[in-house]
Amino acid sequence: MSVMGWLVDGLEWMYNRATGRRPDLAREVASRLGPRPPGDLLLDLGAGDGRIGGAVGKATGGRVILCDPDEAKLRRRPPGSWAVVAVGAALPFRDGTFGGSFLVNVLHHLVEPGPVMDELARVLLPDALLVVLDFRPTSPLTRLLCRMRPIVCASCRFRGPEDLRRIAEVFGIVWECGAVDAHEYACVCSQASGRPDKHDLPVR
Repeated sequence: MSVMGWLVDGLEWMYNRATGRRPDLAREVASRLGPRPPGDLLLDLGAGDGRIGGAVGKATGGRVILCDPDEAKLRRRPPGSWAVVAVGAALPFRDGTFGGSFLVNVLHHLVEPGPVMDELARVLLPDALLVVLDFRPTSPLTRLLCRMRPIVCASCRFRGPEDLRRIAEVFGIVWECGAVDAHEYACVCSQASGRPDKHDLPVR
């Protein structure tokens, strides 16, 4: 990760510590993925230290695989969790491995998300859900980062819900795309053309 990436993550960490947002984000992801069947694998892409992924696994009953290009971060993961060092554009998994995936505050690090979305489409089952949460361009943290350009976030691309909707439509069907609160937005999509529990998805 670049120095700018480290600075962004450091500010994000301080923001999370000050606001206690990590558990909230895990709950937002879990509520969208829903309860998972026994043995269902979930991919936490850009997992960092794995705390959000661990909380999502406990809440959903799924087995979460943590994936991040930063091995040092993964070393701080919760005991007993599974982790793989890899980049999102070259995932070392077979086709159709996962029943779901989530990216939490990862999208803004991707200058070109297309290859990552293609890889996610490959490793997910056809009816799997992809949940993406990221900072809203108007959030206080995003505005702070933008004021610190180009030192901190010159390599970051903060995208709004409509931008993410366009990205997600390349992946498949968009079930939800909108604001979670003043700081985050969420997008839920799938490659499947229909889901029996579609009505259970919270639309914000």
